[in-house]
Amino acid sequence: EGERTPRNQHADVDLARGEGGEPTEPRTIDLLRADATISLKELHHQTAVRIWAKSETGAEYSITGDVNALIPLRNRRRDQDGNQLVTRITEAMTTFHCEHHGTAKTGMGMTEYLDQIIDGLPVGPDYSSGLA
Repeated sequence: EGERTPRNQHADVDLARGEGGEPTEPRTIDLLRADATISLKELHHQTAVRIWAKSETGAEYSITGDVNALIPLRNRRRDQDGNQLVTRITEAMTTFHCEHHGTAKTGMGMTEYLDQIIDGLPVGPDYSSGLA
């Protein structure tokens, strides 16, 4: 088990409150910055995610996600020299939790995690340290 922190990501958040904290129609908020830490299990499959995000309005969000089920896929292709390249693509149904303006919100969605596979093992910036 271990953790991996991907590079900064840009995403949208569907959280909105009106005056007095009353719910409004959901809207998309552009994020200026988002960082995610993904928890992995033995076979380097994601089990959870922690996300911190800051919106264009300056609001900050702390979001956690628990993976309910996942499908590991592989993309196999050849480079210009004929070498086989393999990317593992993990699609995961995830339950997200976020507190926004004092109200806890829960939602379902998908997370996608990609790894380059070299010599049968996933590689990336944090794998060399022995952490997944």
